Amino acid sequence: MLADSGWRPTRVPKSQGMTPQSRDYYKDRSGKVRSGVWACNAGTIEIRDNPAEEVCFVVSGTVRVTDCTGRSETFGTGECLALPRGFSGLWAQSDDFAIVYVAVEGA
Repeated sequence: MLADSGWRPTRVPKSQGMTPQSRDYYKDRSGKVRSGVWACNAGTIEIRDNPAEEVCFVVSGTVRVTDCTGRSETFGTGECLALPRGFSGLWAQSDDFAIVYVAVEGA
């Protein structure tokens, strides 16, 4: 079951009423490697200097990721995307959006 998760400091919601939920299924001892499920209703998030290398598999919905140069790509159910460490840009998702993710933080 997913629980309300709030926002990390590097994720700034740009749409009102977004309610993220998540559940970590794995964390290593250092806390730098984690995986789990994240879901949220429709909206846009500004990502500022992403602290982790992240691989996301879209379970439901679609997301459009736009980097700081304006290049964008859309991913839908059944597709994977990677967010590199240091990424800054916009993440705009559809309603009933969910991903399974693996994140590796730090150097």
